[in-house]
Amino acid sequence: MRPAFSTTSSNAGRSSATIEIDSISSAGPPKSSGIWWQRLTGAFTFVERIGGIVLFAPFRLRLHTGRFREPNLLVLRSADDARRHDAYWEGADLVVEVLSEDDPERDKVTKRREYAEAGIPEYWIVDPADEEITVLHLKDGAYREQCRCDREGRAKSGILEGFVVEARAVFDV
Repeated sequence: MRPAFSTTSSNAGRSSATIEIDSISSAGPPKSSGIWWQRLTGAFTFVERIGGIVLFAPFRLRLHTGRFREPNLLVLRSADDARRHDAYWEGADLVVEVLSEDDPERDKVTKRREYAEAGIPEYWIVDPADEEITVLHLKDGAYREQCRCDREGRAKSGILEGFVVEARAVFDV
């Protein structure tokens, strides 16, 4: 059995975490998900360990236009963030969408634009069919691809220092 997290020290004396996920259950998994979804959501328990909060669909995220979306996973780096409300959040630091089987362009284009307009600093798109994780970082009002990794790669957050997800730990079932 692999540990849920492994922590390493860098030369600068900062800690980082490499995620090796065993299993965690969650509410609101995407359609046709399985163990890989449990493993991915398990990785995000890292956020709670550093004082943040993670919620899963169905939970509403209010966009700048007043419209709502329900990302598969939402992250705030601080549990005390003023954008956090009981019924919905008025923003997030990171959202994760699992690529929709029936309309992948909605996640790749429409939601990408909407989340950028809402000022969400990081957007992850998980494609279970191709076993790929794409991490997008907001810069000058638009998302730039920070990394795209296949099952042998590592998805690294640009806003959660030390947060790295080993794709094989997610997709090896």
